[in-house]
Amino acid sequence: MLAQCDKSVEIKSDSDASALSNCSTIKGDVTIDVGVTTISLPSVQTIEGDLTIKGAVGLTSIDCPMLRQIEGDFVMQGLTVLSSLSMPELAKVGSISWTTLPALSQLTFTKGVTEASSVLITDTILTSLSGISLMTVKTFNINNNRYLNVVDSPLGNVSEALSVEFNGKSLNCSFSQLVWATNITIREAGDVFFPKLASVNNSIAFIQNSFSSVSFPQLEKVGQSFAFNGNTQLTNVTANSLTSVGGTFQFANNTQFQNLNGFRSLKTVGGSVDLSGTFKK
Repeated sequence: MLAQCDKSVEIKSDSDASALSNCSTIKGDVTIDVGVTTISLPSVQTIEGDLTIKGAVGLTSIDCPMLRQIEGDFVMQGLTVLSSLSMPELAKVGSISWTTLPALSQLTFTKGVTEASSVLITDTILTSLSGISLMTVKTFNINNNRYLNVVDSPLGNVSEALSVEFNGKSLNCSFSQLVWATNITIREAGDVFFPKLASVNNSIAFIQNSFSSVSFPQLEKVGQSFAFNGNTQLTNVTANSLTSVGGTFQFANNTQFQNLNGFRSLKTVGGSVDLSGTFKK
């Protein structure tokens, strides 16, 4: 292995990347400095540490056509003109943390990232998360992406927290394979889909969404709170397999919601029952 491939590297200018042109593996971290405007790593397949890019306000594109794995964190922050992110072979990442990428509208992740311990994507202009295809994750936090219209994820379980908040007003939020999660928060979505959700260890909350109906055909148990608050178009919630809620059972400020007849199996509420509004059934 070439000496420059056998250690952490800092790329301070566009030309610095050329020194890595023959590296297939970088045995350390890769840090992109604030003065870089384009990044091309045509031969790199594995980064054994972090890939970190912060404050590079002139960076317009990142092209890593052979990159398959980032063993550490993939961090991008404050990249105000980054519009092209191409990593068509990327499949495994330690974690994803992307913050303040106001020119990034799409991802070129052709193969699809299937492994990451956590995902945070905030303040982008992404319209979808196509190419992020995780099966399991600790945290999945997608917020303040104002043009994001679809979150369609194959996640099967979320061990800590699933949060989708303050994205596009008509966002379609679909978790068609999700069986269990520890916490779920959905805010300002236009539609939600949880057909296989069977258990929530702690809390599940839907706040200020615009959908009118939601169904949880497989949901049997919520460990703590089950809450709907401020969903002004909501008229129907069906969870006829739900037998127990360990904490608070709340329906508050859902101005069109009047019927609580979608909980035919509910027997136990361990905390308070908080109902605010006019209910017919």
